[in-house]
Amino acid sequence: MNIHFDSWDGPEGLGLTMLRAVISSATDQLLEGVDTSDYHLHVVTLDDHVLPSDGESQVYGATYVHGDKYNTAEVEHFHLGIWHGLAQDPGLAVVTVCHEMIHLAQYITGRLRVEVDDDDIQTFWIDEEIDDENTDYDDLPWEVEAYELQDTVAFTALASEGFLKVRQLIAHM
Repeated sequence: MNIHFDSWDGPEGLGLTMLRAVISSATDQLLEGVDTSDYHLHVVTLDDHVLPSDGESQVYGATYVHGDKYNTAEVEHFHLGIWHGLAQDPGLAVVTVCHEMIHLAQYITGRLRVEVDDDDIQTFWIDEEIDDENTDYDDLPWEVEAYELQDTVAFTALASEGFLKVRQLIAHM
């Protein structure tokens, strides 16, 4: 997985080291055995106006395609957007990144697929078309899976060798 920090306005130095460690660990966990060398992940900071809130909950991240290819089966470049406010809460940032990495894995493995033909957008979960416009967010199968797995992926990431290096850097400060 090629990781790029485009339009990144988040923490530098240790913050980027932490993000790289979490992304690498999540990739290893979720895409074991998948050749990810041709995929590019563009990590970006999202401002308040980019992430809509329903007034009851805040959206902290988003995974979406990069460029003008919208059929996810053809995409090799993805964006992982992180809300800028998460710099104040590293724990929530780790869980959010892991949640979004689960969606990335769903796209790459084809379990979650979006197809666009002119103005017609179809979303598929394991080859079944899902009416995501008329389905509650909490009932979308890709969200159910992401919420079920995010804590396990995050805990494993926090115990990974890459993240242990981050903790060693902090201890020596």
